[in-house]
Amino acid sequence: MEPQLSEINYEAPHDGKSLLLSLNDGVRRLVIDDKYDAWNCLNQHFGLISISVHEDSAATAQIKLKGIYNLDKLASLYGKLPGIESAEPIGATYIAIRRPEFRVVLVNNDWHYVFATISDSNQAVERNGSARRTLHHFVSHGTEHPQDAGTWEESADVAEAPSWAKQYWFGPEYMRAFGVEK
Repeated sequence: MEPQLSEINYEAPHDGKSLLLSLNDGVRRLVIDDKYDAWNCLNQHFGLISISVHEDSAATAQIKLKGIYNLDKLASLYGKLPGIESAEPIGATYIAIRRPEFRVVLVNNDWHYVFATISDSNQAVERNGSARRTLHHFVSHGTEHPQDAGTWEESADVAEAPSWAKQYWFGPEYMRAFGVEK
């Protein structure tokens, strides 16, 4: 194994069980009083474990389901219920800020691996949310052993990133969202 890859961590984007729901005021009151029934069918089908309503903050509730699910699809279902303003997997906001530490993309018969590492000097900065990562790109042709294909020190200007970082790390949606590419 390449030494620079030894400290790579991966954190799943969510637990596969928990959704955060934004409720309108009327539904919030019904949920608190255990009188909201529009979600009964979904809760029964997916195995509701618990509901936590945040009474002292924004009108939000957390639901936890039995099993592991594609939460983006479930969020879409719950988000269509009356009085539910939005639904998202718990952890999605965190992951949008801190991307997973590696990505793997298959293009034709080539596997592209991009790993992010943070040097010890950046650990303190990372806790404050502004660490600069080093991206490492490896390519494996078919079943061959991966070969080092490049390294890039992340900078504030994503436009300076090499094409492999733009394509396999940031992705086209990210690049469009930040106005780097159309």
